[in-house]
Amino acid sequence: MWARRWWHMSVASAVSLALLGCGLWLLGGQAYRVAKASVADVLIERAWRRSLADGKAHRPWGWADMEPLAKLHVPRLRVERTVLSGATGESMAFGLGHVHGTATPLQSGHCVVAGHRHTEMAFLSRIQVGDRIELTTPAGSRTYQVRTLSIVAADSVEGVSWSGAEGLSLVTCYPFAGLLETQARFVAHCEPVTPASPEAMDVPVATVRSRRPSTTWFSVGS
Repeated sequence: MWARRWWHMSVASAVSLALLGCGLWLLGGQAYRVAKASVADVLIERAWRRSLADGKAHRPWGWADMEPLAKLHVPRLRVERTVLSGATGESMAFGLGHVHGTATPLQSGHCVVAGHRHTEMAFLSRIQVGDRIELTTPAGSRTYQVRTLSIVAADSVEGVSWSGAEGLSLVTCYPFAGLLETQARFVAHCEPVTPASPEAMDVPVATVRSRRPSTTWFSVGS
């Protein structure tokens, strides 16, 4: 009897220790991710301030494949986000991503900015027609106003103008709830209410990309 009781107590202790170990491992992993994100935020902000000082793009760390291009501010929601170059997995892990092939922030043309629905672009679930969007770059700033909100297919660019008309589109996965990959995108289309500064529009021809992007960017994960 005592042997059986001891065995049950040993098994229960082993299970408890295993569960405790798993819990500590998960907490440790989460703490590491939080610390990593915090360090990345500091480095990205430092690179942004360097860009404000000299007007040049700076990588936040040596092996980064993106640079901070702009700051996006939604006054009503008290939201501020960093816009990084490229709507890639790395850039959108730390901020919003500018979609290559569309006008860069404040350039003449249509600029598209994408982000994850659960993190940096979660504020789109609260955006309203008429909201002001402020976009700031080292060359100046510009104010936009949200004109339309739409839901489009992930493999489509319907609802977003690539005709060269001035505009800004903010894009994320839809619906906002859920964790699985979706086949729809939420698009907030904004029109400028202030002109771009001459410095922002005076960009060397070599740096201007095609105005029409590949449609594959719309399939970016949630």
